[in-house]
Amino acid sequence: MNTVINLTPHSITFRPVFGPDRTFEPSGMIPRVSTVETVTQSIDGMDCVVQVTGEVDGLPPERTFCPRCGGYQSPWHGGPTTGTSCPDCLGETEAVFLVVSRMIFDACPERRDLLVPDTGKGAVRDGAGRITAVSRFVRR
Repeated sequence: MNTVINLTPHSITFRPVFGPDRTFEPSGMIPRVSTVETVTQSIDGMDCVVQVTGEVDGLPPERTFCPRCGGYQSPWHGGPTTGTSCPDCLGETEAVFLVVSRMIFDACPERRDLLVPDTGKGAVRDGAGRITAVSRFVRR
C-alpha cells in the first residue's frame, strides 16, 4: 500500500470502479505558487495580463515512508518506489504521493510524486453538475 497525502484545502473523494470510496481529507499543508502578471493591453477598460508562474512554496520534498518505524526518507530518485529498504530499520518502504492543485502540478514538471484529481472525464457529478468524486488522478 502507498501513502497519499492531500495538499489541497478540499476533501477529495476517489470513487473506484470496484470497492468503496476513499476520501482524502486536507492535511493542512497547502503549497502555493507565485505568479508575476504584466498588463499587456486593455479591452474596453478590462485589463489583460500575461501571467508567468514562479517559485513553489510549501511543497514537501519527494520521499518514501516506512510504516515499520514511521520514518520518512528523502530524497529519492526516479519517482516513487515501494519495496526499498528503510535505512533506519530495514523495513519495507512505501511510496508517498501528494494530491495537489493543477497549478502546483504544472509548476513542478520534474516531480513524479504529484497527483491531480481528474475533474474532466474522470469527474463524478451529481444532478446539478457539481463534482462529488473523481474516478482517477492525473500523474506524470
